[in-house]
Amino acid sequence: MGILNNKERILDTIITLEGRKQIVGGNLQIKFAAFSDRYTFYRGDILSGSDDASKRLFFEAASLPSDQITFEADDSGRLIQNNPAGSVKVKLGKLTKDSSYVTDSSIYASTANGLLSSSVDHFNNLRLIGSNDFFRDDKNFVISDNEIDFSFTDEYPISEQEIQSISIDKVDSFFQDKRLSHIPNFKFLPPKNKQNISGVGGKNLGQYMRLGQKDLLSLDELKKDLKRKEFHNIEFSETSRLNNIFAQFFEITPNEIKKLDVIDFGSFPSEDGDEHIFFVGKIYIDSLNRSTFINLFTLVFS
Repeated sequence: MGILNNKERILDTIITLEGRKQIVGGNLQIKFAAFSDRYTFYRGDILSGSDDASKRLFFEAASLPSDQITFEADDSGRLIQNNPAGSVKVKLGKLTKDSSYVTDSSIYASTANGLLSSSVDHFNNLRLIGSNDFFRDDKNFVISDNEIDFSFTDEYPISEQEIQSISIDKVDSFFQDKRLSHIPNFKFLPPKNKQNISGVGGKNLGQYMRLGQKDLLSLDELKKDLKRKEFHNIEFSETSRLNNIFAQFFEITPNEIKKLDVIDFGSFPSEDGDEHIFFVGKIYIDSLNRSTFINLFTLVFS
């Protein structure tokens, strides 16, 4: 940590511990930037209206627990908490409190929820700079339901006549899954001849059988997959004009917390506007070391 030169640096930026880790692995992708005035203060001045902040002493920005808003996870979904705050921490995907593993089922759920809610607390503590929307009175985020229960029986949502259990080796992997077929790396792309200057060519080199699932090309095809599945409608009664939503999904069991994976499938046009589709589930590795996505929830944003 050092003292800022206020004649040369008026903004100080840092890369968090998780960001540094991603740099080492070559995975860092900066998509958004946020500005905060958390480490300054405002004081009025009789002559100029506001006190000159450049005459104050400022230290360089440092990585703090509040920097971690999104919980990172490894390939198995186990949480990685690089900036732990408070007495509750995550170690190898398991909860610890005061350096001891939480094994008491009566307090496990509340302890886990307290840890996950810290994500919101950290976001609020950043004190980000933003602009007020003068055309909207509400500045809150309110949804119609805070808790939803789903029903599971021997007949619902999967009947006894359907396959109720299967080996992970027999489930279609990433390269065969229709939920990933829109991504270039997983598309069915049979080799073709390159077109010449006159536009001749471009024909398939041969007949190649498609081994994966058929593409989801319309909203109707998606609805067929969701037929007989239980669903709930959630209304956003108060939100911003742009309706920017950030969400994380977790699986909490009596022994472990895992972060679920999300596939952004894109948008389908509909009568009421675009329907943005997300698939939420878990990734398993089969005996051939292939990654397989198991879909648990389908989210449709209208």
